[in-house]
Amino acid sequence: MPSRHQTGESSFPNELISLNWSPDGTKIAFQSARNGTNYQVYVMNADGSGQTNISNSTATDGEPSWSPDGTKIAFTSDRDHPGKASIYVMNANGNNQGLVVLSGRACCITGVFLEWSTILRKQTFRSWLSNSGSYGSDLSVV
Repeated sequence: MPSRHQTGESSFPNELISLNWSPDGTKIAFQSARNGTNYQVYVMNADGSGQTNISNSTATDGEPSWSPDGTKIAFTSDRDHPGKASIYVMNANGNNQGLVVLSGRACCITGVFLEWSTILRKQTFRSWLSNSGSYGSDLSVV
């Protein structure tokens, strides 16, 4: 399995960022603006093949984070409030996208970092928000 901490130049166009390995190490979720308009969430195989846009929205989607069991991906999107990132969850194939936490905070999508809790039985997200150069932390339990 490839190292989870590989660095270096990307051979993918338009800012392949926010790489996040699936728990079993076979897939990578990432955000990219390869459509030339806005960031979207993609999934690919560990070898780089099978790149698929799974968020497929007209909004800005990003910061994908796999659930501990690998069946879901949390991500941020401004689809309900342009310019304000909220937390959404979808199946790992992109189906069943739904709003989990409406943040209402104006921040850049790339300034939100999601983590799933493996301790609590409920979906728990810790997000780090970047807003005008200041940082803060939110804990959301749903």
